[in-house]
Amino acid sequence: MIAFTTLALLGIALLSSIGVGVKKDKLLSFFVFILLGVVFSQFCQAFLSGQEQTFSFLWNSSPSGDIKIDIISNAYHYNFILPFFIITLVTGAQNLLFRYEERRSLYNAMLIFNLAALILMITSNNFVQLLCALFLIDILSMFLIKNPQAYRRYILLNMAADMMIFTVLAIINCRIDSLDIREILRYKQMGMHLDFITIIGLSAVFMKMGFWGFNIGFSGLQNIRVHRLLNVLFLSSPVGALILLMKFHVLWNSSIYFTPYLHCACILSIAGGFIGSLLYDNFKKKIIYWQMMFWALMLELLCFQGFVWVDNNVYLLLQMVTLSWCWYLLYYHCRRPNSVQHWLQQKYSGQMVIFIALMLMTLMVAAMSGSLTAMYNSGNRNYIWFFATTFVLSMSTVIRQIFAPKKTKQLPIRSNKPHPFSYLLVSGLGAFISQPQYLNVLPVYGFTSAFVFLCRYSPLWRLQNLYRSKLLQNNDFIGMFYKYAFIKPLRYGGRFLWLLIDHLFIERIVIGFLLSMAQSGLRFFRRLHNNTTLGGTVIVLILVIMLWLSYVWGGKIENV
Repeated sequence: MIAFTTLALLGIALLSSIGVGVKKDKLLSFFVFILLGVVFSQFCQAFLSGQEQTFSFLWNSSPSGDIKIDIISNAYHYNFILPFFIITLVTGAQNLLFRYEERRSLYNAMLIFNLAALILMITSNNFVQLLCALFLIDILSMFLIKNPQAYRRYILLNMAADMMIFTVLAIINCRIDSLDIREILRYKQMGMHLDFITIIGLSAVFMKMGFWGFNIGFSGLQNIRVHRLLNVLFLSSPVGALILLMKFHVLWNSSIYFTPYLHCACILSIAGGFIGSLLYDNFKKKIIYWQMMFWALMLELLCFQGFVWVDNNVYLLLQMVTLSWCWYLLYYHCRRPNSVQHWLQQKYSGQMVIFIALMLMTLMVAAMSGSLTAMYNSGNRNYIWFFATTFVLSMSTVIRQIFAPKKTKQLPIRSNKPHPFSYLLVSGLGAFISQPQYLNVLPVYGFTSAFVFLCRYSPLWRLQNLYRSKLLQNNDFIGMFYKYAFIKPLRYGGRFLWLLIDHLFIERIVIGFLLSMAQSGLRFFRRLHNNTTLGGTVIVLILVIMLWLSYVWGGKIENV
């Protein structure tokens, strides 16, 4: 059934790519959304019925084995694909209802192609299928971003990560002489360069996920539209990196550096995301830092689950995406200023929308705390508490910064803030919805009540005074670190090597020597041509040498 879903998605994407006029574009996007909904309903029916099928298509043959397109339908793959299918479907509905894009149908086509590529990655058993789908996702991300200035560093970083993954797969293939992903256990038994491929592979995953220290490519995405940013963060390269880690953790986990490197990167990403979300005034930067924290938590949870995708991972991902959409709803209704301190600086209608957005945020925080409570165990409890504390404190502080009353003559902002008791009612509802068991309701309700209290009385909200610092707001310090630690030394080193090897050695010595030899030869033949006596003497001398050589060589040939 997943094979049929993939083929249907490709057909719908091709249909949505048809160029039509502006008036017909909305009608086409509506028709595409209906088709996508029909395919999703059939996908869910197959998921619930537990259908298991295998589709295999022989693409090509090579000395390393057959290159196949494998699409295996089972409950695990259905569960893995489900959240990304839902996100794509809801994004298509948003694109239909709101005029986010000038060409709705074309943008929907990019999302559907991206979903099909994700399905091919999830179900792949072949290196070639995996890499082709990954490269397709990276190419489609350029169209999703649609801003050359924004995706320049993002694409370069992803290209570097893709080349690192390609290097890892090439090393594995050279040893096992197979393109089958399931054969990597044989490489594990050989034990060749395990530490090297683990560090390189994990570094590529962190680059594509935008973890702290590797988020230089994501810093430019603050210049694109928010809905495009959310689609890139939750449907593009971070998801591809997650799938890569799920595919190769069996091999990489055999290295002693795997677990320390993973934990160190996740802890630094959660801490760096927390600090960045508080210090920067740009709302899109905050979204990027919250996404960094979330994916770091997801990797930690998967690490303690043995990298097995379970239902709670689906719930947690959908809750995080819904929370991001609530932020976007609030951002959109505040006239879309990038600076959060200017969100409520002018009169506008729609305070009910603000109230609904804040209530949904509280509900999603309650639901996320319920999902984390269900996944809580002795192994991951420290990481869950670390993420929950920093994430809730960050979210509540930003809400407090937005709705804090300003001592100005402008519109009073205190009236835009709902009463705390309404928060508590919704948090209680979220506690019962997320965890119906009575013993789990109380922790969730208490945690959500703490979030409500911090939204009203956060001790960190005065950090918004740092928003006035132009040095902090206008500079990307991670980018500056890369610039002065890597880019400038490489640039100066390249210039030095160019001067030493290309200019001095090749141009001055090698090319200069050959040029002088050619000039000397030209002068010699010019004199030979102009001087008759010298020319005749040289010709006679050449004839004598040729006669002598023919005599010597002819004698040797007769003796043989």
